[in-house]
Amino acid sequence: MAELTVAAGINRGGSAGLPERLRAETAELHARVEALVDVPGRVRTRADYIDLLGALAGLHTGLEGQLVASSWDLAWAGVGIDIAGHCRAGLLSADLDELGATVADSAEIAAFPTFGHALGCLYVLEGSALGGRIVARMVNAAIGDVPTTFFSGRGRGHQWPAVRGALRRYAERGGDGDAVVTGAVATFAVFAAGLIQPAMQR
Repeated sequence: MAELTVAAGINRGGSAGLPERLRAETAELHARVEALVDVPGRVRTRADYIDLLGALAGLHTGLEGQLVASSWDLAWAGVGIDIAGHCRAGLLSADLDELGATVADSAEIAAFPTFGHALGCLYVLEGSALGGRIVARMVNAAIGDVPTTFFSGRGRGHQWPAVRGALRRYAERGGDGDAVVTGAVATFAVFAAGLIQPAMQR
């Protein structure tokens, strides 16, 4: 996936708010990853579903491990984020456990160089949760009654407004918007490497 480079989504400057800028500058990457991953299309059996959850668990555990690093505690508080409430790796572990599957090893994720990069990663992770209930229904329709807590987000609450608010606060305080976009694009690349390439090799 050479096309998914960190530079691909960055258009420095601009007058739009940071949430709008992120949406505009990562839209092509988002659509490309979504189309290539094709989550509903790749889940045709229970084993397919376990494989998908296992890959997601490795990615989320690695990325969320960086997001909750103690070095970012004050920064998250400063933009109004309780980062523990945004972590979903535990939901993946619960689904896998109910399926009788072993939780995958954490993916190796490089430390974020700045808080802006971490915030960009959170934007991607929470954005991916928005369509989860639709995916959950598709999975159940395809393979029957399986645990879909990760996708449905049951008991988790709606976290997207908090992310948009954090992005606005960060920008209002002079935060580096370019770093946020870079972090978002890099996170899309991580998902491309962790989800798309294995699927293409089958």
